[in-house]
Amino acid sequence: MTKANNSKGQKGRPQSKTGGGDCRFSEADRKGGECKAQSEKNAHQDDQYRRRQIDIEEAQVTINGRIARYTLILTLLGFIGNAASIISAIAAKKSADVATGALDVARASEQADRRAWLKLTLDLPASDIPLSGMLARVTNIGKTPAVGAIHGLAKIEILDINSEPSFNFRRNNSNIEFAMMFPNDSRDFPVELNLGADGSRQMLSEAEILDLKNGKTYLAVYGMISYKDNFGMHWTRACRWNSYSPDPELMIQARPCVSWNAAGDGPPPMN
Repeated sequence: MTKANNSKGQKGRPQSKTGGGDCRFSEADRKGGECKAQSEKNAHQDDQYRRRQIDIEEAQVTINGRIARYTLILTLLGFIGNAASIISAIAAKKSADVATGALDVARASEQADRRAWLKLTLDLPASDIPLSGMLARVTNIGKTPAVGAIHGLAKIEILDINSEPSFNFRRNNSNIEFAMMFPNDSRDFPVELNLGADGSRQMLSEAEILDLKNGKTYLAVYGMISYKDNFGMHWTRACRWNSYSPDPELMIQARPCVSWNAAGDGPPPMN
């Protein structure tokens, strides 16, 4: 009885097709499981792809940052190099200017030492009034000859004590022209006082002499020499003045005469 019942019971129980117990899946369940597995696989692949993309982008950002830093460093180095080049160029120019200036000074010093120098001496008598004029002297105190035409002008003026010399050679002046002067050579020429309109020589009048002695007037003599040498054209000018009044407190407008003394190169300046 028992055996029959067991057999009957087994006959009525559903049997698994796989022989693995009670777990049986339909075709729909199987396909659903495969879809889910595929979805999970795809999701995992997507996550991996996104992570790779993120890693790539982060690496790209890092690289770009390094490139930017390197570019900035190179730019700064370029600026520093350019600044150094500019500073170096400025320093080189300054050095060249200094060298050029030193060379110019050396040349000028050599020229000043070797050139001709004509000195114009205008000495009014200290106490005796020159009634008709005086002598001017030209001397070459340089080391080379003055060549070509040497031209000299000079003039004496009787001036009110409040007046300054006119420094005007346009009329009533004494002049001289002569040729070469060697070093240490001298040459005198007369400077006439009170030249007439026709160039004639006139003596001082008694009234003019009295005004000089009383301190109403004074004498000023000025002149200019122009000449050439191997270095070019040069000129020298000089002015002297004297009062024949015994008054030591007498004030005379003679400062412009003192300031007029000068020497230079090139054509002589004319008033």
